Amino acid sequence: EMHATAIKRLYAEAELRPFAEKITKTLAEAKIRRVYVFFNNHARGQAVQNAQMMMSLLGEAHALCGRG
Repeated sequence: EMHATAIKRLYAEAELRPFAEKITKTLAEAKIRRVYVFFNNHARGQAVQNAQMMMSLLGEAHALCGRG
């Protein structure tokens, strides 16, 4: 879903948060333990920042679910 919206840019937290929420909900409902998220990298290397932000958001959600 995200790939279709934009490729070469840094996502804002507000753009990533709905995906983090969806991932968290899926993990809880499907009782799966692992999800892989990939960000497209490019010359500016913003995929790393995007991934770090997503990890932070997922960490917050993980803690709120009582799993952290």
